[in-house]
Amino acid sequence: MSFLFPAFLWGLLAIAVPIIVHFFYLRRAKPYEFSRTLLVEKLKQASRPYLRLRHWILLLIRIGIVIAIVFAFAKPQWGQNALKTERGASVLIVWDVSPSMHPYMEAARALLQKVLEQDPPAYEYRLLTTDSHIPKGGFVSARALSEKISQVQPASMGYPIASVLSQPDFLFEGASYKARRVYIVSDQQASSMGDLAKLSPEKLGTITLLSYPLITRRPNAWVDTLSVRPVPEGILLSYALKMHDLASCRVKVGTQKYLLSAGLHQTSFKLSVPFTELQIEGDAVSIDNRLFIGSALSYSYDRPQIVWERLPSCIGADWQRLHEIMGLTPQLSDKIHVSPDLRIMIREIKDIFSEPELRWITGGGTLVAFPPSGLTVQQWQSCFLSNEVTLEQVWRGYESVRLRPGEHAFWEGVFLPSAREGALLPEPLHLTQWYAFRAKAALPLLWDEKGRILLQEIPFGKGKIYLFSVPCQVLFASRHSLLVPLLDKLYRSGTTDFSRWTVHLGSQHTLSLRSTSNEPPLLRHLYEKFEYIPPHAIQGEQTILYLGQEPIPAGIYEVYIGKDKQGYLGVNIPHAESSPETYEIEYWNRYGFSVEVVSQERGAISRREGFPWRSYWMWLGIALALILLEVFWARRLLRPTTLSPLQTASAPPSLTMGSK
Repeated sequence: MSFLFPAFLWGLLAIAVPIIVHFFYLRRAKPYEFSRTLLVEKLKQASRPYLRLRHWILLLIRIGIVIAIVFAFAKPQWGQNALKTERGASVLIVWDVSPSMHPYMEAARALLQKVLEQDPPAYEYRLLTTDSHIPKGGFVSARALSEKISQVQPASMGYPIASVLSQPDFLFEGASYKARRVYIVSDQQASSMGDLAKLSPEKLGTITLLSYPLITRRPNAWVDTLSVRPVPEGILLSYALKMHDLASCRVKVGTQKYLLSAGLHQTSFKLSVPFTELQIEGDAVSIDNRLFIGSALSYSYDRPQIVWERLPSCIGADWQRLHEIMGLTPQLSDKIHVSPDLRIMIREIKDIFSEPELRWITGGGTLVAFPPSGLTVQQWQSCFLSNEVTLEQVWRGYESVRLRPGEHAFWEGVFLPSAREGALLPEPLHLTQWYAFRAKAALPLLWDEKGRILLQEIPFGKGKIYLFSVPCQVLFASRHSLLVPLLDKLYRSGTTDFSRWTVHLGSQHTLSLRSTSNEPPLLRHLYEKFEYIPPHAIQGEQTILYLGQEPIPAGIYEVYIGKDKQGYLGVNIPHAESSPETYEIEYWNRYGFSVEVVSQERGAISRREGFPWRSYWMWLGIALALILLEVFWARRLLRPTTLSPLQTASAPPSLTMGSK
């Protein structure tokens, strides 16, 4: 057994206090009043040898109280991690290279060099930076480590320290000593730490925090959320501006300048180039003052048409609300004219479709179809869909049913955060008519709680038909605006999603590009000589890029698939790197780590131990239990002898006897 903080063992000298008190008490004379010499025999019983054992038990309890309090601070260690400084140790140096560490890199580098000079010569070291889970080489001496330290540079993204330390046996593989230490060079920012609860204090040994006392938070402004979408005027940029110790700052978007306070802001601008920049001025932190906003090379401000022929009277204000949500101008027509900008057609299917309309659907158009009220099987046989879809049953009545979305990505973000089979929508649908359509090839999207299909997607040539199983009047008579999310999904899928061309590191983003090339995508930094092939998947004519989870330099990138340039991708540092929130030492202590903090004061290195709170409270709990036991035992042992009335005199004389 050894102690992490042996200096507190000097507190064991306090054991002398209960010993002195104990022997002083045994030698103290006590006066007893009695009336008969018969009572002298009673007093002798208190000094018999077997009764003296009670006094020794009391002494041991008091000594145990002192030992428990001292151990609470000295923290005894058993087994492999009972580190002794006179022997060698294997030290893993974890260097936080995340953006928030940029201003402190040189100061932390100098502090680490001084710590290495004070360490015992037998220590060996291995370097690990948070931009990778792989150590940089094996264990080396302090002299050999100095060259590696001088080459550490800040990055635009770092993995959480808890993630980097998640495999201690792998990190300490090849170590020469059983004793382990971990030096962490970090500003202890919350976003840089991760979930320490998943780590094993027994396998990591003592944690030494470096550079932590050097960190001082400075006035800062940063963009917390960012969204980009097309509007008739050009591009609408929405962002939330946050501030720490600032009232306002200057923001430049493209060529436009603003003086803004914290809060939500919107800026619309036209793209004269396929990317733009957002810059913040007036704060003391520069790492997050420049955001890059990219876009596709080919896009159009003309929004594709969504046309509904002969608007049913039952819809009323829902039609206007639909277009307000989607930002569209209502397009109503007594007769739909097929045009190149027509993307979605909404109509009942009792009417005869013209040849241009059928060619439009098979060529890639989208039809949202409602059966008319009172449809019969005979009427359906004259419909152009009857060869692909059979009407098997017609139901009429009245029933309130709940809706069940299918387990498809189609509904994600519409009804539920993540679509799950069996999740019921709370509002009922007042069903008065229902048609059982059976298609040769269809993807069911929505059921009721009895399993009846209410909406299905039917392929038709290169286009799609979304066929409802209830009339439009039934759907809108309930307060379910199913058509709103349906059309919004269809509309968004047919336009350029500008927000996908602007990503933040640290979380996964997907970018889907249409290309017939089977070559892998390539990101080429516009200002630096850096090329990167991101994780991707090729599915038919779609190339899907998975971005944000690999540490790459922030900036603006050209996106290529083969020789074709697709657009410009803005890659920015994580939002959380701008937050002033940090974890104090107690955050480590909470999970049972033995922590010490190394700081530099007036050119000298000082070490301060943090208390391992789990063991600390355990020993204090033992001390408290012993105190309660001592109080109980002392009251039981020291209460006066009770005499009977016959043995008590009215005016008893007194006799002084020693406790012995």
